[in-house]
Amino acid sequence: YWNALQAYYPCEHDPELHHAIHYLKGYLSSVGDLLEWREAEYQFARSTGDPVLQINALNSLTEALAFYGDYARLMRLLSELRGLCEQLGDYIQLLSTMHGQAYGYLQQGLLDEAQMESDAIAVLERERGLTSSYTYWLQALVYRWRGEPDRGLQLLLPQVAPMELQSNWHAAATMLDGAALCSYEMGNLPDALRYSEDALRLRRREIDAVRLHYTRTHHAFYRAMQGAPNTLEELEECLQYWRKLRWRPWQANTLYYLGEVYAHQGDFERARTCLQEAMTLNQQMGRSLSLQRCQAVLHRLPSCNFRSP
Repeated sequence: YWNALQAYYPCEHDPELHHAIHYLKGYLSSVGDLLEWREAEYQFARSTGDPVLQINALNSLTEALAFYGDYARLMRLLSELRGLCEQLGDYIQLLSTMHGQAYGYLQQGLLDEAQMESDAIAVLERERGLTSSYTYWLQALVYRWRGEPDRGLQLLLPQVAPMELQSNWHAAATMLDGAALCSYEMGNLPDALRYSEDALRLRRREIDAVRLHYTRTHHAFYRAMQGAPNTLEELEECLQYWRKLRWRPWQANTLYYLGEVYAHQGDFERARTCLQEAMTLNQQMGRSLSLQRCQAVLHRLPSCNFRSP
């Protein structure tokens, strides 16, 4: 079906069809630079003057900006997208946009703003009889960064079973990934590993390479901190995957995990190299909390390299 559909492209005389094929191609085919591809989609939608096409194109473009870690532009375009949603009275798209804004605030380390936005989302959802596991996930991340991972865990775990019963593997795995992060922050490595293993099982059912590697990165980190063999190699493999995509936030996170593991194993020189690269990436993106986390580990390292026997 996809091969047959592509035969109609380009078809600017039919803007909806042209936009739909362009949108799908960004997921189903190799397009080179994903950000450039979605930028072209956005410019085409703007040229049509159709606010619905503009909303769809902005959704695609802001997703790509989040992948690449361009949070400053992400937040500007999300503000534009929010205005279009409010103009059309599209509350489903509005809630999705607000989720994006809360996520952007989190990435920039603006916890108060992220908290207010996620609370506003929860109010809107209650008013309209809607529920979203993603809202719980965002609130849990706020608690995690505020140093209250136990509260985050309490939000996430009840969401897993209903999502799994609905065969919503992505949502269930996302809740489990978040639960693993909160458990690790609480110093409970066995639970973190158990939740991560459950998430990995669901990701394999989901059959999505990017989401699988997201969970796989965390799972390899927990296993490495537990002392399991061959986990550094798996983390390095995940790093190369993120490098190939040029998705800076996941590169930075994986480098941080490698730095933690190398430091744990006594290879302080490699730990320092990984952490310094992670810090550079986080500085470029304006991820203040992630930067501070890297700095904290780096400051714990001795000034000279030493390998434990």
